[in-house]
Amino acid sequence: MSAERELASLQELVLKQNSARGSLHGAVERQDASGIRAVLATGGRSLLLPVEVGWAERCLEALGCDDLSLEVHEEEQAVDLELLRAQHAEQRLDAEQRAWEEVEQAIRAEDLGQLLRVLQLRQGTLSPEKADLRSSRSVLPSLLHGTAEARIRPDAHCYSLAIAACQRAGQSQVALSLFGTMPERMITPDSISYRTAISAGRAAKNWQLVLRLLLEMSELRYCPDVISYSEGISVCGREGQWQFSLDVLSVMLDKSVLPNEICYNAAISALDKGGQWQLALVLLREMPEVQLPQCAFSYSAAISACGKDGRWQVALGLLRDMDMAVTGLTPNQKGGEWQLALVLLSEMPKMKVAPNEFSYSAAISACEKAAEWQHALSLLCDMPRMKATPDVISHSAAISACEKASRWQHALCLLSQMPERKAAPNEVSFSATISACGKAAEWPRALTLLEGMGQARLAPCQISYSATISALEKGGQWQLALEVLRRMGELRTRPNAISYNAAISACSKGAQWELALLLLSGMADSKAVPDAISFSAAIGACEKAAQWQQAISLLSSTRAMHVAPAESCYNAAMSACSRGGEWQRALVLLEDMAEAQLRPCQISYSAAISACANGGQWQLALLLLSNLPTMRCLQDAISYNAAISACEKAAEWQIALAILSKMSQMMLAPTVISFSAAISSCEKGCQWQLALSLLLDISESKL
Repeated sequence: MSAERELASLQELVLKQNSARGSLHGAVERQDASGIRAVLATGGRSLLLPVEVGWAERCLEALGCDDLSLEVHEEEQAVDLELLRAQHAEQRLDAEQRAWEEVEQAIRAEDLGQLLRVLQLRQGTLSPEKADLRSSRSVLPSLLHGTAEARIRPDAHCYSLAIAACQRAGQSQVALSLFGTMPERMITPDSISYRTAISAGRAAKNWQLVLRLLLEMSELRYCPDVISYSEGISVCGREGQWQFSLDVLSVMLDKSVLPNEICYNAAISALDKGGQWQLALVLLREMPEVQLPQCAFSYSAAISACGKDGRWQVALGLLRDMDMAVTGLTPNQKGGEWQLALVLLSEMPKMKVAPNEFSYSAAISACEKAAEWQHALSLLCDMPRMKATPDVISHSAAISACEKASRWQHALCLLSQMPERKAAPNEVSFSATISACGKAAEWPRALTLLEGMGQARLAPCQISYSATISALEKGGQWQLALEVLRRMGELRTRPNAISYNAAISACSKGAQWELALLLLSGMADSKAVPDAISFSAAIGACEKAAQWQQAISLLSSTRAMHVAPAESCYNAAMSACSRGGEWQRALVLLEDMAEAQLRPCQISYSAAISACANGGQWQLALLLLSNLPTMRCLQDAISYNAAISACEKAAEWQIALAILSKMSQMMLAPTVISFSAAISSCEKGCQWQLALSLLLDISESKL
């Protein structure tokens, strides 16, 4: 029940995060600095991602001004120029508005002569790109068609104005009809007529006509401009003709017309709609080569193309590149790839891409790799709201996130809810849950889950068995671990190195060194190659049984097996020598680590110090302890305890007490072992008063 309550609280947290995120985006779009501050001040910093908080702070810096007086001074200097510009723009706008009013009056009066006179007199004022005759668009075509009867001959510019007016008024078909009648009226379309007709064709979604007009312009030696080409690329892309979009882009280069970023963005968007993510990446990478900036739209279209094809790792890489291009920070500096995944997921609706099961699963998987189990569960809970059905992949990724965070209760809860959500658990779901239970030493639950796989008609795989053996190893159940390993062979599931390593480690914890060595030698029969972990576990089993000869023999055999021994192998071998009183061999092994290009750690030195202590070499033990700072090794209680024990065996009670006192100076808390060794040294030195004092110290320390 506690897991279910936590899931409900996570759902509430998701709603708060979405609300804060929406308020922040709205304030940024309005350039509302006070609104941004309000979002951050009312808990936004804790709800939003660090990426979004950093973005908000950069927006505040952009909206603010470090030197207000300088800003006022600059505004005073520029105010006159701005006023002049505004007045000029207003006068130009008024002149153009009056000109179009005259055109509209002539159209309403159906006075063709006046219409043509106005169009000819106002050619410098009227712009086809700003034609807007919404109230007269139905009259304009008939007036132009009636010019022949009135013996008035409009020129190509008049038609261009009329075509542009109809097109901007939303009458693209009427505009194209006017263009089509120009040859009938013995009027040769000029380049402006073609460009306005291409714009109308794009608005009418007639990609075939747009391509034909571009071809005719080239045949008439009217060089299409970048805008016309970009409209051709755009209309082909919108109608799902990505091949023709690329053809138009190629023609531009052949005609020595340099494409701009709009052309490339339109082509990448066309490839996005056509599901051609590889080609979209090619164009995106090509933009810097032709000295064009890669903007957010370029990346968004390429990310969308990758997302639609389920290429979320590539999409995350693109998002990382886009983020670095904007902020100059790497994902490690900003918090990791999982945050980029969450940002990408939140930005998908703005890219007009609905998040689906694949996108959510990829984001949950990114959180799983970073052990961000809370975010993984939040995403899983958020899927139904976005009309994305949680499937077995998204559930399995969320369970794996719980497993990495040792949240076995949540993993079990999710596994039990999967059938209710019509997501049948698979081998991955069970294996991750078994592993989660194993980390918490919940081996009975791990065994129950393994048996439950058979009831669910699922054949346990190597991962399932290995996770179960590992759970039994952590629970100290070496007999059951060997039984599960044996069952693997009977069910024709070949154990791998992970399975054997877990079983050897279980035998090591159970002080079954002979069985551990038997398993190590039997790995070859299952074609499982022993690795450093295998040898480390086997040497550890020998160490616990004080079999130092076997430990050294195993360490030596790693070279014959072409296995590079790890630090743990040397540490276990030195501990075995310590138990056997072989302090000289332990020191030799410590020196051999440097030859094997391994850096001894505090565990290595603690084992060597213990070996010297057991061999009565208290001076060497103290020398090794003093060398720890020089070797850049952390000093821990184990090292000091071994040194105190060495002094205790030599009845050097003064030095033992000095070392105990130094532990406090080094901010190391003495343990029961520390006090026991020190008391024993006082006893051997006939210092019963000091021994009683130390005993009181133990009581006060509540050890």
